[in-house]
Amino acid sequence: MMKAKPTLHWRTEWNNGIPTFTVKFIYASHGQRQAIERAADNEGFVREGDQWRPMERAKLPSLFDVVRAIGFDFIFEPEDPDAPFDLQRLKLSPETRERLESLSNFRLDELAGCCPVQAQGEFDGRYFYFRARGSHWRFEAGGNESGTKGAKWWYEEHWQNKTGF
Repeated sequence: MMKAKPTLHWRTEWNNGIPTFTVKFIYASHGQRQAIERAADNEGFVREGDQWRPMERAKLPSLFDVVRAIGFDFIFEPEDPDAPFDLQRLKLSPETRERLESLSNFRLDELAGCCPVQAQGEFDGRYFYFRARGSHWRFEAGGNESGTKGAKWWYEEHWQNKTGF
């Protein structure tokens, strides 16, 4: 009889741009669970039962490396791809959030990534695309998603800072 591999079930929930992770252990021994919980504490997470909140210094990739080294698999609960984009995922000032939510002809279809960050959607019946990578960002409006129709308007600039990103 083959023993089941220990697995970590991971689901991300967002509230005003701040993630909380719901974590459940499957087929994990008490020792394995303690090792992962210690790693979470060391990597900057605050644990309350199965709810783990990252603090500002939290390092999710490092935690995942530890979990894999202990021999765990992951089950990431995917978001519903047909659900409307949840603005609670964005870290916005209250004023910006209110202005964005009050737009009657605005739709954000996707906001994803960290390098690059990309977003696309529609406002006033026009397709838009945003991309930021390193110290450069660009916003285009009026084209289409497939790229067969070029943007009618765009703006781009370098955004320099101490690190160059």
